[in-house]
Amino acid sequence: MKRCFILLVYGFLLASLGAQEVSLPLAQQALHRAQQLHQCDSLAAAYCQLGEYYAYRNSDSARYYFQQGLQVVSPAYADCYCTLLVNEAETYFSTGDLDVAARKFQHALREVTRLQHEVSFQVSILGSLGVIYRRQEQPDSALACYTRALQVLEPLDEPDEKIFLLTNIAILYANTERMEQAGYYIEEAMKQADRCQDLDMVMYAGSSAGAILGHLRQYDRSLGFLRQVMHKAQREQKPRFVLKSMTYLLAQFQKLEMKDSVQVYLPQAQQVAAALPEANAEVQGFRELEYQVLTYLGRYRESLALLHALLEADVDNAQVSRGELYYRLARNYVALNDFKQAAACYEQARVQTDSLQKQAFDKQLSEWTVKYQTQEKEMEIVRLQQEHTAQRARALQWSMVAVVLLFSLLMLLAYSEVRRRQRKKVEELKLAQRYIEGLERERIRLAKDLHDGVCNDLLGVGMHLSVLPPDEASRQEVLRLLENIRQEVRSISHELMPPQFQQLTLRQTVEAYLDRWPHTDSVKIVFRAEGEDDWQHLPHTVAYETYRILQEWVSNLWRYAGASRIEVVLKLQPEELTLDIVNDGSPLRSVTPTGAGIGLLTIQERVKSIGGQLTLFTEEERQVFRLSVPVFTGKP
Repeated sequence: MKRCFILLVYGFLLASLGAQEVSLPLAQQALHRAQQLHQCDSLAAAYCQLGEYYAYRNSDSARYYFQQGLQVVSPAYADCYCTLLVNEAETYFSTGDLDVAARKFQHALREVTRLQHEVSFQVSILGSLGVIYRRQEQPDSALACYTRALQVLEPLDEPDEKIFLLTNIAILYANTERMEQAGYYIEEAMKQADRCQDLDMVMYAGSSAGAILGHLRQYDRSLGFLRQVMHKAQREQKPRFVLKSMTYLLAQFQKLEMKDSVQVYLPQAQQVAAALPEANAEVQGFRELEYQVLTYLGRYRESLALLHALLEADVDNAQVSRGELYYRLARNYVALNDFKQAAACYEQARVQTDSLQKQAFDKQLSEWTVKYQTQEKEMEIVRLQQEHTAQRARALQWSMVAVVLLFSLLMLLAYSEVRRRQRKKVEELKLAQRYIEGLERERIRLAKDLHDGVCNDLLGVGMHLSVLPPDEASRQEVLRLLENIRQEVRSISHELMPPQFQQLTLRQTVEAYLDRWPHTDSVKIVFRAEGEDDWQHLPHTVAYETYRILQEWVSNLWRYAGASRIEVVLKLQPEELTLDIVNDGSPLRSVTPTGAGIGLLTIQERVKSIGGQLTLFTEEERQVFRLSVPVFTGKP
């Protein structure tokens, strides 16, 4: 039974019947005490408790006690009165008296509504009526009951009733081969199992879940649910649930080709079924599987006998149509090579199958689903919303993954580009250094050749001429010219490789160089040094390249700018050396390599070799050439 409310007035009765499931002696003792007290309420409660005990053991005994309770209970005690009404109707349902059960449930629904009792009773009754109408192939009435029950249950937190109703909806979908929807509803039902206080409802939902999950090929979960229900039912001595779970287990074993398991469980199930009334719903369900199992085991004649018995019985609570039974008969006859009987059974199966009725039923199911989906907070809408949310979440996740991948790709490309530029810069620096080194080696070679070769030769010529006979005036003139030549070659040699760099600082070298520059009235060169006095700590490479850059730029200004005043300013700071060359002549072109002559190209390569920065700009109508080089003088 789905529920039983025990109303006991006296304390000793509460103490004896307080447990959810009591033993038969305790229940009988409680009835005896209630009879001695002559209290109708406690007597009705004791009858209800005894009926509950027999409910899943002997339906006739359960019905007797429920009817005895109804004779003594007052409708004013609505809990006990409504419970007895519902449980009496359940006994008729369990024995296959569906018409009587439907009338009893309808009467119980009217009484519950009249007494304005708990709406959970309405849900329970409507769910049971829906099952009856489904068994009687009245799907429109079943759908109406389930719809009304859902509307009543929506604002309530009643896990017992919810698990019962959701399980029945799942079974309705399963019987119409809509297994995905059946799976959804049975999963929703099993979510209520931990909160459900009614063990019978948990076993009812668990056995149904096992059957539906088997159809969905989730065999491990299916067998797990069914074995769990079977063990609970055996422990609680509830043979109807034992038989139901065994029936579903046999169906799964047959699907999985586990013949050994089928042969073990079949005789056990037959033994349990023999102890129950033949009209019992669980027995009928087992019989309708038993003939399939017998066929599977090759026991065709036993299967035929059982099928004929089912056709002759024509019970109200049969779950398999007559057309299906005839079809199964035909298959057994084919296996026995009795094709004449098989043909006759096939014809009967065709006649019994009403395709129009099935189409109408499918249409009603679709219409009901549409109506059900339009209800606010309806479970199907929630499921669809959850799926939509999950899809959006997956789409968002994929979008995030795509963004991350794209960002990573861009970062990789940027890193590759930076690395490429760094490598290019390093290569350019190496090329510039090699170019400058080659240029300087050539300068050194030329300086040595000039100094050691031409100068010495000229000196020898002079010495030779000095010993010539007079004419004295001619000799002196020749000597003077040779000395001038020698001094000029020596100057060129020193300019190519200034020897003072071995002893002088950059400041002193630049100052000496500009002092030697030929000053005229039209061009004036001014030099000044600023900042640090510790010039000797300036790196030799920086000093040397700066000197060469100054030489090249001043030479260009002298030849091409037409300047009247050239200012050279050297400034040394702890972390930077600055060279400014300012002129008031015509601005020279950029010092970038593109389109530049060899001298300007050399300047650019020298700047790169020492990691400097070169800029050209105009300030107060004067062109400024500025070289900035990072240095470390060693001073704090």
